Amino acid sequence: MYSEKLNVLLVEDNPGDARLFKEMINEASGASFNLIFANSLTMGLEIIEKKELDAILLDLGLPESKGFDTFSKIRKKVSQVPIIILTGLDDEETAIKAVRSGAQEYLVKGDITGALLSRSIYYAIERKTTENALIESKKRIDELNEVLKVINKILRHDLLNHLATVSMALEVFENKKDEKYIKSAFKGVHRGIELIRQMRELESLVETGSRLGPINVRETIVSAMSPHQIEYLIEGDCKVFADQAFNSVITNIVGNAIKHGNTDRIDFKIFNKDRTCDIVISDYGAGIPADFKEKIFEEGFSQGPNRGSGLGLYIVKKVVERYGGAIKVQENMPHGTTFVITLKKAL
Repeated sequence: MYSEKLNVLLVEDNPGDARLFKEMINEASGASFNLIFANSLTMGLEIIEKKELDAILLDLGLPESKGFDTFSKIRKKVSQVPIIILTGLDDEETAIKAVRSGAQEYLVKGDITGALLSRSIYYAIERKTTENALIESKKRIDELNEVLKVINKILRHDLLNHLATVSMALEVFENKKDEKYIKSAFKGVHRGIELIRQMRELESLVETGSRLGPINVRETIVSAMSPHQIEYLIEGDCKVFADQAFNSVITNIVGNAIKHGNTDRIDFKIFNKDRTCDIVISDYGAGIPADFKEKIFEEGFSQGPNRGSGLGLYIVKKVVERYGGAIKVQENMPHGTTFVITLKKAL
């Protein structure tokens, strides 16, 4: 049994039925629910936006929405919260369709008892928790396979090519004693080291998101900027739900702006909102051509004279997504690039 009260949203336009369900839940032995009422679909959707819910009891026949459409609109908003359909005998077919489309269960109003309602809520929560865990496990396995493919490509192709470049440069230097070949060898070594660092970031990506805690955005930015001798400004502050991989997010964006954008300044603006933090990172470099904006987060994409491995921004996007966040790229007028990262706020 749960130690804290569970938030259950009841979307029901009939006051008599709503009152009856409340009495049933209160009378159920061992039940511990905080019942929240909504008498319309609009009100229900507003509550979903504002409150953390554990389960939803949904009547399909509401004033501004009827039948399966009601379920679809609710589920679109909260796909990870279990939904139990409340229906009459004349609408069981629609209820069954809803169950086939993701609802946990349906209950016929005339047959509901307090014990049945309480048990159905608990079982629905347990089933949905298991279902969500399976979905997350499959997602992690798919991501792991993707990361392993990238690491395999680095080892078999990119790193091998850099080692071959180093070997060839040293052989030529041995014969000609020209220092430019030593410089070429050093360049290959540095690129190889960078690839190994990014492989480590890719490996840590698999673990990212499993243990999130409060991370101070301002402190992370200061740490990322410390090795660089360029001007920067930070406005605002916020703590986000993240882990140590968040360092890679900031470090890769900063490194990209300096190495590929040739910027001499970076501005960071942190917006502390009700539930999220927006991190706006603007540089004043060369910018990203419009044709490339849709491709910059793809694995292996690189452009410009200082072409890299094409992994930096790919890692950034993957880490942000693992945190349940979002990232987009914009122009910074009159020139340069702006990245906007939205992450869950650590309350």
